[in-house]
Parts: sequence; C-alpha cells; structure tokens
Amino acid sequence: MNQIAKLERQLAAAEKRTEKAAAARRSLGPGSTRARITTANARWAAAAEERDRIYEQLQKARER
Repeated sequence: MNQIAKLERQLAAAEKRTEKAAAARRSLGPGSTRARITTANARWAAAAEERDRIYEQLQKARER
C-alpha cells in the first residue's frame, strides 16, 4: 500500500472524528456545565490537530 493512499484514508477518518467532535460541541445546550463544555472543546481541538497533522503529512508526501 502506498503512503499517499494510507494518509488519504487516515485523513478521511480524522475528518469524520473532527466533525463528530464538532457536532458534540454544537449539541451542548445553554445549561451545560463548564466541565462538559471544556471537555467537548478539548476533544474537538485534539481531533482538529490530528486532522491538520495528517493533512500536512499528506501534502509533503504528494510533493515528493
């Protein structure tokens, strides 16, 4: 399996995780506790960082 195809699959999965985390953030109501909001934000941020990291790796692999 070549590196680009592997990274493309990883990126697709990371994008799904990021969207799922974003949906969880959006679904929090106005009465949500600070802890729930902070946790949702942290999960989304971690997923977005992973997505961005994989995207950068994919761009570098395509340049080779």
